[in-house]
Amino acid sequence: MPCYPAFAVLIGWALAEGRRSWISAGYWTLGVLGVISALVGGVILYLVRGIHPGGDISSALTQNPEAYTLSMGHLQDLTLYSFAYLRGPLLLASLSLGAGGLAAWVFRRRWIAPLCLALMMVFLTHAANWALKVFDPYLSSRPLADAINSGPAGQLILEGHFYPFSSLGFYTGRPVLLLNGIADNLIYGAAAPGAPPVFISDVDLARLWPQARRLYLAIPAASLPRLEALLGPLRIFADRGGKLVLTNKP
Repeated sequence: MPCYPAFAVLIGWALAEGRRSWISAGYWTLGVLGVISALVGGVILYLVRGIHPGGDISSALTQNPEAYTLSMGHLQDLTLYSFAYLRGPLLLASLSLGAGGLAAWVFRRRWIAPLCLALMMVFLTHAANWALKVFDPYLSSRPLADAINSGPAGQLILEGHFYPFSSLGFYTGRPVLLLNGIADNLIYGAAAPGAPPVFISDVDLARLWPQARRLYLAIPAASLPRLEALLGPLRIFADRGGKLVLTNKP
């Protein structure tokens, strides 16, 4: 991702210098990559042709938290089955890349070539926005925050690192406690003198759960068996995109 501006400067320099051989080679490269990408997209669409997905895309994704510090880390979450939820965006992106790249190379010596690339990017942007809406249940916690805001007042607790559920704190405007959240870059702040007591352990949670104050505990769905073993039968207050909000009160 950080290399994109540098590439843009180099491309602009080549265009300003008027080096036709460089520009022609660039169009040829884009054409080849576009056609290859379109063929790959077509193969994926063929492989998922008989799959009828249910629910949202979160059920078809894997979890790779060790990669999420990278800008494209969530790409490792994709599985072949997940593309059954992305047929529309993938078809549009494949057609855009194939047609746009090929047309730009065919008309590389005419003014219409940059227009072909511009139209390709417009359709790719639309495909990316379409795909982002499909990923919304997995990437966003806004619906869970709306559910908490509509319920009775209570203490919000997030399991693990702050990042996966950070939008809950933002959209609810509530202070949060972090269950087993002393990890990664939060380790340093947690050890600082005078750090606020926002980090709790399983022992602390087991002590707080039976008390009179209402608690909202946001967790990944995979943590439910572990917490049931710790706290007993649990009430699911809200559920979306592989994320759960539990509460200790009816």
